[in-house]
Amino acid sequence: MSTNFRSSRWAWMVALALAAPLAAPAQEVLREGTGARFISGGVGEESQARLAAQAAQFNVRVIFALKSGNYLSGVEVGVWDPAGKQVFSTVTEGPWLYARLAPGSYSIRAVLAGQAQEQKFTVPPQGWRQLVFRWDREE
Repeated sequence: MSTNFRSSRWAWMVALALAAPLAAPAQEVLREGTGARFISGGVGEESQARLAAQAAQFNVRVIFALKSGNYLSGVEVGVWDPAGKQVFSTVTEGPWLYARLAPGSYSIRAVLAGQAQEQKFTVPPQGWRQLVFRWDREE
């Protein structure tokens, strides 16, 4: 084995070791709004598994995707109660947003690249509600 090969291989291994913490998937962060708890994520299998393990704690599940089927992150989201008071707002860290809201009526607005969509929904006293937002945007 030549010295140059060993040196370049060693440099490559050091570079990978230093980059590993940067490449690690972000942990989902439980956040709170006015009367709500929420979390977003779902990028990668580990994040999906962490969210699935917590799903029973939430009664609203929202999915963000293109109509072509590709999942999205970085969606601006706001949720309001019937009186127009904002319950929470966030920018998603993955295609899934889970929230814990008091039973009742709400509206949700999702914005991706300036394209806004709104839905009205009701959170039942028991069980959960799922919402899906899809955009035509091309990747």
